[in-house]
Amino acid sequence: MIVHYIRDHAYSPPSEFVSALLREVPLEWDERAVAFSHMLQEPESDPAWKVNALLDLPNWSDPRAYQAALNATRDQELREIADYELGVTLGEFWAQVNKVDDQVYQGLDSLTQQYAIEAFCKMIQVARKSGNPEAP
Repeated sequence: MIVHYIRDHAYSPPSEFVSALLREVPLEWDERAVAFSHMLQEPESDPAWKVNALLDLPNWSDPRAYQAALNATRDQELREIADYELGVTLGEFWAQVNKVDDQVYQGLDSLTQQYAIEAFCKMIQVARKSGNPEAP
């Protein structure tokens, strides 16, 4: 309904509303994160579900989420089918701490490295544009 009024009637929501929508609040570690982590570790898990789980991990502000992504880098099937998603996930994690994990980066194939750096740079740019005082 709000989209309709914005698009068709030039309605502009209050700036507080827009700011709240754009604010990213990291999730607390919960049963969903545990399920995603386990899914990534299970060889018999559906590869498509693994890819989706991988992309969701950066939403959690917990070291276990990054560890689950690191564990995924050792899954050969996932590395073959999800080089983009793996790179984006790692790049988003690295942007959260403003630092590329060189050891992990060196262990990636060149295409995944490229995707990771692109995601890292994009996240840093977004943080700068949003006025994040912690952005490098």
